[in-house]
Amino acid sequence: MKNRLLMIFLIMMGTGVFPVDVHPHGNLTLQVEGRAAVVKDDEARARREAVKNALEKAILQACARILPEKVEQESFQAVKSLLIGRTDRYVNHYSIASESRRQNEYIAEVQAIVAMPPLREDLAQMGMLPDSEAKESSVVLLSLRGIRKYADFKRMNTFLQSRPQLVKSRYPCRLEWQRIDCDLTLSEPVQIFTAELKKAGPYQMETLAGNSDTVEIRLQIQEEIR
Repeated sequence: MKNRLLMIFLIMMGTGVFPVDVHPHGNLTLQVEGRAAVVKDDEARARREAVKNALEKAILQACARILPEKVEQESFQAVKSLLIGRTDRYVNHYSIASESRRQNEYIAEVQAIVAMPPLREDLAQMGMLPDSEAKESSVVLLSLRGIRKYADFKRMNTFLQSRPQLVKSRYPCRLEWQRIDCDLTLSEPVQIFTAELKKAGPYQMETLAGNSDTVEIRLQIQEEIR
């Protein structure tokens, strides 16, 4: 236990990352400091690189919260570049708390919200977590029909994006005439997902039993009464 606490402390000290809050839906908020060199007086580029550096540090600190005590550092280094390259998947939102330039270095203080469920899922798939850490998944074939305008698609896309604690993966998605089909991987029972869907929009829902591991859900967009 002492070794694990020491590892987390050293990562925090070395990366300038300090935890702020843990959200009830499995999101971790971190206050992160990112740094980047200012090359050829290109401050705009240095700012982007400093923010990128901060978000990568946030992902690594979140990993330290999940990884078991006896994780092999050599194994983790092998997957480290893959993890920090998936910022869009793990960082739900970030804001720049402060920024400054000190000679030839740009410093950005960033508050980042890291989605822990997809990070835990990927670490498990990479073999970094024992089997007991990998949560059982449900597969849903979601078909949304009756799409007439972009707002119909955007509503569903926003719904899926806003629930990382429930929807592990929403790919692949296939667009056809007035419909979209998505293969979803859920981290919670299908019943919880359907309950959320009923509140998401004016949909008529039909749930069809597939094989033992898959459920098909068909949604038909209903005309809203004005």
